[in-house]
Amino acid sequence: MKNLNILLLTILTCLLMVSCDKEDEMTEMVTGVGGDSAVTGYAEIIDFLSDSTTTNPARGHLIYLSQDFTSWQDTLLDVEPGEVFIGDNYYATRVQDDGTYGFEGIEPFENWWMQIITDIDSVSGFDETPDGDDGEQLVDAPIRISLTDGEHDDGNVFQLYQSNNAKGSVLGQVSIDLNGDGIADEQKGGINLNLYQTDETGSLANGTLLTSTVTFENGTYSFNNLLPGNYAVQFADQDIFNVISSGDESPDADPLSSSPRYIPTFIETNEIDDLNNFLIEYRQLNISGQVLVDSISGIPAVNQRIELYLRSEDGVPMTPLINSINTDANGAFFFPWLEPNEYVLYFIGNGTYECLSGEDTTPEAGEPLLEECFFIAVDIPTAETQDSGNLFILQ
Repeated sequence: MKNLNILLLTILTCLLMVSCDKEDEMTEMVTGVGGDSAVTGYAEIIDFLSDSTTTNPARGHLIYLSQDFTSWQDTLLDVEPGEVFIGDNYYATRVQDDGTYGFEGIEPFENWWMQIITDIDSVSGFDETPDGDDGEQLVDAPIRISLTDGEHDDGNVFQLYQSNNAKGSVLGQVSIDLNGDGIADEQKGGINLNLYQTDETGSLANGTLLTSTVTFENGTYSFNNLLPGNYAVQFADQDIFNVISSGDESPDADPLSSSPRYIPTFIETNEIDDLNNFLIEYRQLNISGQVLVDSISGIPAVNQRIELYLRSEDGVPMTPLINSINTDANGAFFFPWLEPNEYVLYFIGNGTYECLSGEDTTPEAGEPLLEECFFIAVDIPTAETQDSGNLFILQ
């Protein structure tokens, strides 16, 4: 037991000696140690807001002045603003409350490197009072400095850029239902979306329009660099499309929406809120359907030609041809931008299959049933009607 006490006392004494030595070293000032040269400057944080920019001192950020750009790395120091720490071939200090920093008593050296330590991604460093030092014209970090005996190299500026103080994002996708079954058939590019800033209810009634975007070819979209707060994504192409459904498929503390035309969301600091998705359909008059190989297996018949005509009294197509389309990967076809009238769908195919049957599975009242399997009669009586469910079965 006596030996254990002696051992513990020895360890405690060593720790106290190391602590004292470190404290003495940390508070030692550079002034008068290595020479009579000096390096000074300032550091600032530039925040890009939605309609302006603000600039504030980068107070408390750690700055190293090193001879080889490596000796200080992986060294985090508990040095106070205004103090200077002397290391092995490097010095360190922190930016003061007014944004300034300085190293005095520095020895002459041709290739000093000065770097600021920050978790902000975008940083520039430059000498706004250049004196011909190699590399000082570069707007980059670190700053390169050449010191002669007695020289005071001032105007060394670090600028830290951050967008809206945060990196929150809202992401999602727009898909379209082409056959009226309420299921997405493909993703829709070129869709206009608006981003509003809202109150905690998520309502657009008191919202402020911030920005707009257009979906990519795969239907995806994003709004980036958002401050923490409440937002809403609004579907903007309401004159062309109906929104069948929408919502955040990965909800957290988001408000509820009173309409499928917008999705409210709450963004926390650096949060990426994804899966804010819209399912839409064409608003204008349209005729759609599908071509399958065998009604039992339901295999989509791809690249099959379908033509659309006005229909005569006896049910046959009347020239001229209105439009034609080939079926997509799901065997689907779609004819938009139509007027109320009596139409007929004509299956042409590509020579691979024979037609077994053709029918409108959701017929309008009074639509005739045509004898030929490659014709489907379709009536669009009013400006509010779309006709889906037109099905050709092949073999």
